[in-house]
Amino acid sequence: MNNKKKNAILIVSSGTSNVEARKNSIEPLENRISEKFNNYQVKRAFTSFKIIKRIKDNEGIDIDSPREALERLLAEGFKEVFIQPLHIIPGSEYEKLLAEAEDYNSRFEKLEVGRPLLYENKDYSLVAEILKNHFQKFNDHKAVVMVGHGSDHQAQESYLTLQKHLDKAFFKGYVGTIKGKPGIMDVIESLKKNQIQEVILMPFMLVAGNHALEDIISERDNSWKSILIKNGINVTIYLKGIGEIREFQDIYIDKIK
Repeated sequence: MNNKKKNAILIVSSGTSNVEARKNSIEPLENRISEKFNNYQVKRAFTSFKIIKRIKDNEGIDIDSPREALERLLAEGFKEVFIQPLHIIPGSEYEKLLAEAEDYNSRFEKLEVGRPLLYENKDYSLVAEILKNHFQKFNDHKAVVMVGHGSDHQAQESYLTLQKHLDKAFFKGYVGTIKGKPGIMDVIESLKKNQIQEVILMPFMLVAGNHALEDIISERDNSWKSILIKNGINVTIYLKGIGEIREFQDIYIDKIK
């Protein structure tokens, strides 16, 4: 990237109103990007208007949407902008971001959009190896269940592709999603087929925010934890978003060209 002009890196995610999750997952990644690209101003944008409003109401903090951030960068005289999404898959949010960036393409000297975590084939292999190395300590009856948001978008296939790479890496990891397939019963079927009696349960999400707290690990009858336990599977909670794991941070940083 050309560092002679007033340039910015815009970090875009869905966001979270969970203060601790934001500090643990999003801010460390932004800080590392600032350190590596110290001639660039690093800016933040959230795609969820609901989260933006909740943060404003609860904390008095204003956070831009991507479109608002691009307007602000134009007004402040920025010439080149690299947008790096922190999305997991190239789904509807990523497509919307691409469309918004296209609207502003002619208004900057240079405007580029990076890619989400899972995009190229090498991304899947790398993520599988990271997960395998991160969870080396488990016995023959323990596996890792990773829960993503899920989507109606065709990019939901990304989770199935990741599962194939996990299997190829000989890692006892099982991917499921809150929305869409593979759902929890699909995961439980696989666990029982492979005689898995204990699992580590983790969110496969950027942040361990409200989705993780409510839909995955809560004591509610319909949480993933409760359903796994009802099906005779012992559960250990791993409550970290992937944004907290340095190796996943590295992937996002490497996507900034």
